[in-house]
Amino acid sequence: MGWVRVVPGTCETARSRLPSDHCSRVSTWDHGSVHVRAALGDLARDFNADARRARLVALVSPTCPSCLEGARLVAGALDDRPDADVAVLILWVRALPGDSAVAATEVAAAIFDKDCRVHHYWEERDGWSMAAAFHATLGLVPASVDQLAWDVYCWFAPERHWGVSGPPTPSAWAHNLREAGASPDAPRICGSLIVEWLRGTEST
Repeated sequence: MGWVRVVPGTCETARSRLPSDHCSRVSTWDHGSVHVRAALGDLARDFNADARRARLVALVSPTCPSCLEGARLVAGALDDRPDADVAVLILWVRALPGDSAVAATEVAAAIFDKDCRVHHYWEERDGWSMAAAFHATLGLVPASVDQLAWDVYCWFAPERHWGVSGPPTPSAWAHNLREAGASPDAPRICGSLIVEWLRGTEST
């Protein structure tokens, strides 16, 4: 089964002929029922389109073990709370040498499978507009425009909107960062914390 969809007329459609997944005109990568879209524009638009619901935004690398641990915690909490009315937006970022849109698509399919509440996005290293915006919003250090946020999990209450200046400050957030003191103002991500976030979205 083919699992890379290419915008017609921009790249060779056969996977063996694709020079790499860096082709700037590739907008969607597919694996079964999972679709990973280019983040630029789509992520902020989808975030605001779901403003009536709570949203969980995770920024993760597809090859970072601690990121994958966090992603599995999110998936497990969603499995435990099938009635949670939430939109989950996963931003896969090129943070490590082995990261790619292809790797992100494979991992997304393996971890999240067919949960329709989850939407996936990909951001290249030379873009980083979304990941850098979250780095600034969360106040991560070092404070620099060329730094990105990753291995972080942001919870947004309904009616929080993404404006022209970037994402809003999350209602709560957590991380799985390994550096000591990297994020003193947020707890480490765990399954019970995600379930606590989700619990408030369920209809009674």
